[in-house]
Amino acid sequence: MRTILLGILLLRFVFVFGQTASNPHEMMVSYKYKQIKKWPEPTYIVNNKFIVKNIGWINPSDIVGIKVSNKKDTTILGVKPPYMLITLKDSIPLKMISLEGIKKKYIKSISPYCIYQINGSISTLNAEECLINENSILSISVDKIKSKDSTTGKGIEIEVLEILTDTKENVRKSKEIIIR
Repeated sequence: MRTILLGILLLRFVFVFGQTASNPHEMMVSYKYKQIKKWPEPTYIVNNKFIVKNIGWINPSDIVGIKVSNKKDTTILGVKPPYMLITLKDSIPLKMISLEGIKKKYIKSISPYCIYQINGSISTLNAEECLINENSILSISVDKIKSKDSTTGKGIEIEVLEILTDTKENVRKSKEIIIR
């Protein structure tokens, strides 16, 4: 009887003290680029002329109409559906330029590394393919991040180009005067 009681107590202690405590500071990591897309990304066509990948530069008050098409048998500018046709006001002059073109035209840069941020959101698109309206750019600010190349260990500078366009909120913020 003693051995049975001792065996039960021993098993109980093993289960209680044999457990490993979970780390209360464990961090969950998720990879956004690994997520499987359930539906295809639409292509944006502005004024039946320009195919754009990012529409964050468009001022919502400049939009006259939006038409979404998912008809499989139609193509516009050689693009298959799904696509969004965005029509802007006639008074909005479009002078499209790529993010890479903005860097070459306006920024004195020697760094091959660059992060583009348009109206507060980081662009994950190819810099040569992402077009925005040059006439809608309100300001460009450049910041530098110092880092090390993970393969060579050499010091590198990454430029962060923050591009603000002429949305109502950005124009209002640019007119604010901050007194310290």
